[in-house]
Amino acid sequence: MDNKTFKGRLKRWNKEKGFGFISSENEMGDIFIHISALKNMDRLPMVGDVIYYQVDYDKSGRKRAINAKIEGVTPVQPRTQRKSAAPHKTNRWFVKLLILVFLIAIGVFIYKKTTEETNSSEIEKPLASFTTGIQGVDNTGQNGLQVQGEGVVTKILLDNPEDSKHQRFVLTLSSGQPLLVVHNIDLALKINGLSIGDTVRFQGEYEWNLEGGVVRWTHDDPDARHIGGWLKHGGKVYR
Repeated sequence: MDNKTFKGRLKRWNKEKGFGFISSENEMGDIFIHISALKNMDRLPMVGDVIYYQVDYDKSGRKRAINAKIEGVTPVQPRTQRKSAAPHKTNRWFVKLLILVFLIAIGVFIYKKTTEETNSSEIEKPLASFTTGIQGVDNTGQNGLQVQGEGVVTKILLDNPEDSKHQRFVLTLSSGQPLLVVHNIDLALKINGLSIGDTVRFQGEYEWNLEGGVVRWTHDDPDARHIGGWLKHGGKVYR
């Protein structure tokens, strides 16, 4: 190998095969160059590039360029020689950022899921077209809310004969909340044939208690003091 550095211009380049020929300024004839001779260059050579190189010989005794570099192109430092402190610090910050984004995404998902479950609660204010579960009523301590919803009959109680007669049964809402329905059958028709497992929709006035709450006024008020309520069972409305 000749340690002398020569200069030439790339005359031809086969991009697919990764080799070409340099028209040398120092020697007669063209010099073969393979892509492997251009170590750590950040781009491929192009016809017309000025190339600095040394000369070696292949097994057949033909000259070839080695240790070549392209004029105006700064060699890329090999990875093993790069300083590792800065990349490691950058990587740590990047990992922290990914973790933060992941936690934020989980928080948004949980918030949306909780909001959807709250909004799908079975007790709602019909005039405001939004729902509120038992938690909302419990926290505010309010009673006398006009609500509507749907539940499954899980318990049938004896009719209450005191004062006006009331049909009484317990509904379990899809949220798991039990709700006692007290239906005045002196003012409205009684649901005959009511059975455990039946689905009943309701509208009436809600009163909170520790057992889950009571719904009354599930009928029209003859004195017009309350919003008219109703019960729906088996396709029939009781009001």
